Amino acid sequence: MVDFKDDVRIAVTKYEGEKDWAGTGRYLSIQAPYIPINSSLSDAEIEQAVRSMLTDICGSASFYRE
Repeated sequence: MVDFKDDVRIAVTKYEGEKDWAGTGRYLSIQAPYIPINSSLSDAEIEQAVRSMLTDICGSASFYRE
């Protein structure tokens, strides 16, 4: 588990059996009420960057809604 800033917590959790609903065995948990943004990127650029990061880490975007 990694604590980042004040209220941001990042952890990888492992599940087996019925709890492993996606069949991957590992799940990313990000808990954060709000994360302040100090960047000159546009809102759309930030959203795309986060989506890209999650796709790189989690693999296929098949679980995302378009």
